[in-house]
Amino acid sequence: MATPKAAAKGRGRKKAAPEKAAPEKALTGFDKAQATVARLKARFPGKVFHGAEYTMPWVIRRLPTGVIDLDIALSGGIPAGGMTMITGKPSAGKNWLLCQIIRLQQEFYGNDCAIGAIGTEMAFDKVQARKCGVKVALSDREIAAYASTILKEEGRAITPKERASLREQIGTFVAVPPAPAEQLFDIAIAMVQSGDFNLIGIDSFGSI
Repeated sequence: MATPKAAAKGRGRKKAAPEKAAPEKALTGFDKAQATVARLKARFPGKVFHGAEYTMPWVIRRLPTGVIDLDIALSGGIPAGGMTMITGKPSAGKNWLLCQIIRLQQEFYGNDCAIGAIGTEMAFDKVQARKCGVKVALSDREIAAYASTILKEEGRAITPKERASLREQIGTFVAVPPAPAEQLFDIAIAMVQSGDFNLIGIDSFGSI
């Protein structure tokens, strides 16, 4: 039984106030961005990188054009691993420049070279490409048409050696004739995703 003195002492004692929870630290913009990047990296593994984690392909590799002044201006050629659009007036030499880049890739990589040529307005002109130094095989019908042209213009038949040379090709060369834009995009994307092609040319990108 509590004594009057103890009861009085208990009545005078104040209850301890409950401790207040420490306020949550507000997330900074940096924290939010880092959290978003972490989610993206988890959702798309191997596709999302912090700045210091990714090396741009064109920093370590360029595709030379064979035009010395242009290659100097471009620090070695057009950037690898990206898209380059060649623009200019009609007959300015856009296709010729593309063929020079293809030719050099074939020279550098030999049979390991793989080229994709996608035509949006007309099929890739293999005859013209061969005149620019590209080694791409002609079909039997193309060889027959070429032989007919030589016969009409020069009055002679092409030799067996010439016929054989028209079948020569370096590496892999994939020609894609005109088709609906969606289909051409699907083909181009599949080529890029394969990682097997040195160069994929689209002539012309503006038409799609």
